[in-house]
Amino acid sequence: MAFITKKEFETHVFPEIINAISRNDQSKLKMAIEAAITQVSGYLSRYKINEILATPPPVYTDVTDDDEEEIDEELSIILDPYASLRTWVKDVTKWHFINLVNPNIDLALSRSRYEDAISELQKIQAGRVAPNGWPLAEQPQGATGQFHIVSSTKRQNHF
Repeated sequence: MAFITKKEFETHVFPEIINAISRNDQSKLKMAIEAAITQVSGYLSRYKINEILATPPPVYTDVTDDDEEEIDEELSIILDPYASLRTWVKDVTKWHFINLVNPNIDLALSRSRYEDAISELQKIQAGRVAPNGWPLAEQPQGATGQFHIVSSTKRQNHF
């Protein structure tokens, strides 16, 4: 099963807009999803990306007022550790997908969400953010671990 499905993508673009952009050719949406996953994967090299992407999206059911008490208890448990990653992949997918044509889509909002997703992925890549529950990639044998070296900018004193 795919990490992002057409049904999942409908949280970002209405089904009738998806059909209008793709002209009922589902391969166009699949290509946009694959492009987004490839782009996002480049930022997540320190994680087991194949294991993460093999996780199918959770199935959410409709909620009635009678189930409200049960939901409050369930909300304290993280249902999908990759929920934020799925949202970022959908944001990037939307940006790639609307390049075909963009009927009734706010381009400024789409671009902003795309840039926000890339910004968050760059934070993860730099190690400033560590997502909870994401499996780390195996260290190669003989490696001492991941590290990051920085230094101050070179001083240029002139006398």
